[in-house]
Amino acid sequence: MVTLPMGLRARMSDERGQTALSILLMTLGVFIFAALALDAGLWYFHHRTVQNQADAAAHAAVLNLPESTAEATASAIAWLKQNGVPDPVADAAEVGTGTDCGDMAIASGQDGRAKILFSDANNAVKVCLRMRSGVFLSGLAGITEAIVSASAKARVQVIPSPYSLMSMYPGGCLPQAEFWATGSGAGVRVTGGGSTYTDSSCCPNALSATGGGVIESGGNDVPNGCGQGSGITPPPNTEAEDLDDPFAQLQDPPVSGINSMPCRTQDASGQPIPNTINSGTWELLPGRYCTGLKASNNPTIRLRPGIYIMQGDLELGSNVNFTSDLNSNGTLESTEEVLIYATCNPHPCGTAVCSPSGSVAPRLQFPGQAMLWLRGHSSYERILIWVDRTSRYFSTVSLSGGATGRLDGRLYALCSFVDFTGSSTGNLTVNMSMVAGTFKFSGNGLVSIPYDPILAPPLRIIALVE
Repeated sequence: MVTLPMGLRARMSDERGQTALSILLMTLGVFIFAALALDAGLWYFHHRTVQNQADAAAHAAVLNLPESTAEATASAIAWLKQNGVPDPVADAAEVGTGTDCGDMAIASGQDGRAKILFSDANNAVKVCLRMRSGVFLSGLAGITEAIVSASAKARVQVIPSPYSLMSMYPGGCLPQAEFWATGSGAGVRVTGGGSTYTDSSCCPNALSATGGGVIESGGNDVPNGCGQGSGITPPPNTEAEDLDDPFAQLQDPPVSGINSMPCRTQDASGQPIPNTINSGTWELLPGRYCTGLKASNNPTIRLRPGIYIMQGDLELGSNVNFTSDLNSNGTLESTEEVLIYATCNPHPCGTAVCSPSGSVAPRLQFPGQAMLWLRGHSSYERILIWVDRTSRYFSTVSLSGGATGRLDGRLYALCSFVDFTGSSTGNLTVNMSMVAGTFKFSGNGLVSIPYDPILAPPLRIIALVE
């Protein structure tokens, strides 16, 4: 047995240094956990930022679907940049198809990666983001890198609206009603369950049937608005939902080079087109009509399929046979589709929708005893008549007198005054849906417009689904 000296035994049994070391280690552990908690909070905040970036980009992209994945991609990239994603990451976004973000490893020197994926026949878009996040105090625990990920998927569903007629002038309140019928027996009857929609809170100038005027349909929706007159059946529904322009995402007819296109001065056979066509049979070609087109008396004018750009008035008088039924079989077929596009010379009329300082688009007039047989262009949502949406209000589209026949398509004249007048206007089979600034039905003719869900203006239901 070895006996140590008393002093040495006392020093060896002293634990004061061990306590200090334990306190130091505990303090360091608490500090590291606090550092991790602080950085974790920053990573969570960064994740929410990245999620918001993905949400905004997906929503911006889906507004262009299903029409154009290229425009959807451009919109997504623009919104990523606008919301703080570095340009190199946004500009290098991968574009593909599917719904799986997959492996998005970030290479050395990169801030992150982005993917834009389309699916569901281009009715859905998914934006995937992986971004580097900052590492601060957590480096003390050996953490050298943090990555945050987020994705968002948006889908658009396009369904037929219940509306045959939509009055949607976006330029504010007008001095007259946006949708009105005036005069004994004058007005409109939408048959087959269709409704009317007036986008106005400008009471009483929203929906009006006065002086014996009649507005009859399956429903008359006036969000936040009102109506006046006993001829409105059913009474206006002011609780309806506000709707946007159903064709807002549709690109204008070929705007590239309109002002430099050659003017049509001859028909398909080479005959010079006179200032006013008064007789004979004419077969016109699509293209640019720099001074418009006028016809009266008793000519037959056949339109070959395509787009007719009117930079002057289109005026049809009595007994004009104006048709796209080239084979004269009485049936409007898919090979006989036309678009009449009224725009200013030079194009466009203004710099914004319903531009207050722009020019007024040419008039489109179908009066007298005209015989009309026309089918709208399927490449442009079956639109048959389109007035430049940058036109300054008061461009006009008028159907009056004893016009007969069939108009099969859509009318899109957002900044225009659409005027139905005359005692025999009701003879016209207006198999159309119409979106315009203002509708007026006057004289003493009741126009019958059948509701066709195929031609009804589309409603776009957009939602973030992931």
